[in-house]
Amino acid sequence: MSPISKLFAPRRKPATKASIQTAATAQPSQSSIQAVLSPDDPMGLTVVWPPEYKQDDPDIVVFVHGLNGGSYRTWTDGSTFWPKDLLPTILPTARVLTFGYNANIYRDCAKGRIEEFSQTLYSDVEINRTSVQSVAIAQNKNPGASIFQVAAGVVFLATPHRGSKNARWGDIGARLCQATKLGAPRTSSAQELRLFSNTVVDINAGFVHLSNRFSIISFHEQQGYPVLGLIVEAYSAIMDVPNEIHTVALNANHVDVCRFENSVDPNFQILSRYIRSLVVDNLKVSCKAHLTSYDILAQMIRHIDDRSISHHRFGLYGQIGVGKTQIALRFLDQYAHRFPVRLWVYADTDHKIRMSFDSIARKLGFESAGTNPEQIIEFVKDWLAHHAGWVVVFDNVEDLRLVASYWPRQFPQDSFIIITSRVSGISLRSGPLTDSVKVECFSEEDATEWFWSQIDTHDRDPAEKALATEIVKKVGCLPLAVNHMAAYIEGRSHSLSEFLYEFQRDDSIAIGQYVAGANISYEEQNLAKAWELSLSGLDDKAAELLDLLSLLDPDRIPLGLLDHFDAAAQTSVSDILWNYRSQQLAISTLEYKSLLEKRKRQPTLRIHRMTQSANRNQWANEPTRQARAFMNALFCICRVYPRQEKGGSMVEFFPSCAQFTEHLLSILDFYQRHARELNPTEEFAEILAHCGWYFFERGETKSARDVLLEAEAICLQLGSGHSQTLGLIYNNLGAVCMLRREEHKGLKYTIKAIEHREHTIPKDSPEIQQLGISYMNYANDMQLVQPFDKNIAADFFNRALDIAQHSPGGTVKSQELVLSNMSCAYYRWNMLDKALHYVKQAVALHQECGADTTYMLYTLYYYGNIQWKLGARRDSYAIHHDCLRRRQILQGDEHYTTGVSLYKTGKLAYELGYQADALEYLEKAEKTFRAYHDDPGLWPRGCLMLGKVMLAIGGSKPDGDLRRQGQEFWDKGMKAARDLKGTSFQGRDDDELDSLVREVYR
Repeated sequence: MSPISKLFAPRRKPATKASIQTAATAQPSQSSIQAVLSPDDPMGLTVVWPPEYKQDDPDIVVFVHGLNGGSYRTWTDGSTFWPKDLLPTILPTARVLTFGYNANIYRDCAKGRIEEFSQTLYSDVEINRTSVQSVAIAQNKNPGASIFQVAAGVVFLATPHRGSKNARWGDIGARLCQATKLGAPRTSSAQELRLFSNTVVDINAGFVHLSNRFSIISFHEQQGYPVLGLIVEAYSAIMDVPNEIHTVALNANHVDVCRFENSVDPNFQILSRYIRSLVVDNLKVSCKAHLTSYDILAQMIRHIDDRSISHHRFGLYGQIGVGKTQIALRFLDQYAHRFPVRLWVYADTDHKIRMSFDSIARKLGFESAGTNPEQIIEFVKDWLAHHAGWVVVFDNVEDLRLVASYWPRQFPQDSFIIITSRVSGISLRSGPLTDSVKVECFSEEDATEWFWSQIDTHDRDPAEKALATEIVKKVGCLPLAVNHMAAYIEGRSHSLSEFLYEFQRDDSIAIGQYVAGANISYEEQNLAKAWELSLSGLDDKAAELLDLLSLLDPDRIPLGLLDHFDAAAQTSVSDILWNYRSQQLAISTLEYKSLLEKRKRQPTLRIHRMTQSANRNQWANEPTRQARAFMNALFCICRVYPRQEKGGSMVEFFPSCAQFTEHLLSILDFYQRHARELNPTEEFAEILAHCGWYFFERGETKSARDVLLEAEAICLQLGSGHSQTLGLIYNNLGAVCMLRREEHKGLKYTIKAIEHREHTIPKDSPEIQQLGISYMNYANDMQLVQPFDKNIAADFFNRALDIAQHSPGGTVKSQELVLSNMSCAYYRWNMLDKALHYVKQAVALHQECGADTTYMLYTLYYYGNIQWKLGARRDSYAIHHDCLRRRQILQGDEHYTTGVSLYKTGKLAYELGYQADALEYLEKAEKTFRAYHDDPGLWPRGCLMLGKVMLAIGGSKPDGDLRRQGQEFWDKGMKAARDLKGTSFQGRDDDELDSLVREVYR
């Protein structure tokens, strides 16, 4: 588990830990304000819901009444106590508590008295939190910071935060007194009014400083009182701070604004909607508690405690969105007791640094510093040099040398400078920092667990968790993006499949959406803003390389895909592709800015998916930039992707295909999204045709078909007419359709391939071998569309063989391929002498052909079948055993052709009396076919044969367990077979079993 993910990892389901404090300033009682709370208004913290609490990690909602209020009476209308009677209907998993205290609006308003009430509230909340949470808090050794380890929001109900143009604080206090007594006036002394004013000014000023740690909603009254009017005007009830995510009017007076008779009360419906939004949308993405790492925080505090270091300067670096800023914020919260002065500098530009220093100067009391910026900077540096107990965060540093010029040369040991940066270069030991740490992304497992904990899983199918993994992979397990997606889904009540569909259409929602409460930083209200800072400063070459990389599969980009230094200068593509120096400088620039990672042990690059998305978003207004990136990508992939030679096998190129196919598909995906804006090439279509054949040989026929159809569409769009590229596409589509048992469609494609190749390939060109392959394919395909004429098929076979043996470009491999297919045809026609004649010629060429291919092993497979049918049973078994061994080496046990050989070898082993071998091979065949779905008859045939053999061997020993297993396989196979063939299927003999599959697999 990565360090940062340890804090992200959820401790319990079902919901995120969230705390909402609801503050009010009124109560409806007419009792004397000097009286103590009634027995119905208990003091301290009281759990009002649920009556028997069982969940470990709930949302917590705490109701705090205002001065002169009561813990129950303030929230009660008639018999309806809405925290208990109404709130659980919208937050069913929440633990609801009220807090009561005895405070006279004037007499108990001394600052110390209010702090006493707040400390009591704080302590009671800590006690009522779960034991798991309490343990985590104790580990911090800083009880004052623990409230900030949970996502927290505050709802204010007509709470005065500041005076207004029409009323001073004292006037507001007098009106509050009269309103809460429902019109009973009271004359207060000037001293009491002054005390009230000074206290609330101090408290509100202090809370404004802390407000960035909460998501805040402020409600204000719309109905006034006779004579008095509005008790707290809208201006006073609104804090006007960045994290005040909503300000809402309620149609009620100051007393009734916090009580509701029933759930249909319009004011309750408004309030409940915002409270639910606060919990499920905002608090679940509050990063302050979660986007940190205990390991990193511990490393930071160990560093500050290291007395061998004179001046502590610590760096947090890593790519955008990993939570560097949140770790710095978390450090300020957790260690506030050690650093009474905590300062923040926006450091991505010199202008922002100067603006931050100007604000710091005023905070430190330097109003007399004048307007000279240099004078202000020197004042701040001098203050830092001569005062202890401070921490300064320089956030989002782009130029470390620039930032270092704002530091004092010397400062006390118990003070601390923290920088956050996307620039990996800050980690250099020769730099000004005394230590640094790289902040990493989640692992896939941790990201999934964290994401799952952040969405409401109450009504979700647990099977959706697999979709959660797919979602976090889409955003590259980037912590802030994972948080964003959870909030986005919850805020719109999406299912995970609905979100994936939307994301597939527009991946910018991962970074471009503003999600209220997801406090990325004060200025960056969505993740896209964070990338804009780094992307905007790139030089032209680095930007061109990043554009190209933004179209490729991000996780493993081979440098060989970009290495075209042997190519002549190309005006159509960027010189970063053929100029080594330009490319290396561009890579270094992107790596320095943490936009790219170069892996040292292998020649590959890695770019984060969200970096790609952010960069592509910039193309919306720059179509020429998008078009150039696309052409650069086509240039690269078309130069490196392997090609099928003269219709032959691509198996020897499988490693290279595997290396480049994901990048080709990524380019194709982008093209499909932006086809109207881009200009594809015929070469692009050709490469897709070769990719389709790669998928075909791997048995992935759906992928093969999809890629080939897209290649066809590109050619038709280009108006190619008859072309060799379309001939290749149709040839490969014909083979794919035949393998998918779409014989009529496959035959039509093969005829199209012949038409295009006859029109475009000269007879004296080596490419004429492609036409020979199409003749051979037609001879094969027509046999599967009944009725067919054997003489016509034989004629096309002979045409193909003549081209392979006598035309330019013919090779032993092309001859072997045609001879093999001819032998298979004569075998099916029961003309065994001819079949043996052609297959022996084909096998004789294998030594000259070199390494095994799928085609050569098909030849060997049919050689074994022919020998068995001719009566040479042990020779046949030896041939099939050899074919199996070589297929396992070439394709592995999971490939369907290996499964076919496992089945055949196991079946023959049983007939020859090799019972142990028969069971071993047939069990492996069943396992292989279980995962293969392109030919649905292979698995039931495998089950039936395995069941038949187990029943027979188990009955002869006897072995009851083996017989039971055999019966289970037989029953499963019979059910699946009848689903395909109908209830008339009985599985009586080998011929009926073989009817489940294509002839080529028999």
